[in-house]
Amino acid sequence: MGPREHSTCGCPLDRLATRLEEHFAYEESRLLPALDPDA
Repeated sequence: MGPREHSTCGCPLDRLATRLEEHFAYEESRLLPALDPDA
């Protein structure tokens, strides 16, 4: 059973993990242009 299948069970820990993934993806997309202007 892979992580993706497990993440569909909807338990609080899975929801938290999904929110963290989304948060870090957002932070990364927001910060990378500032760190690397040529990108």
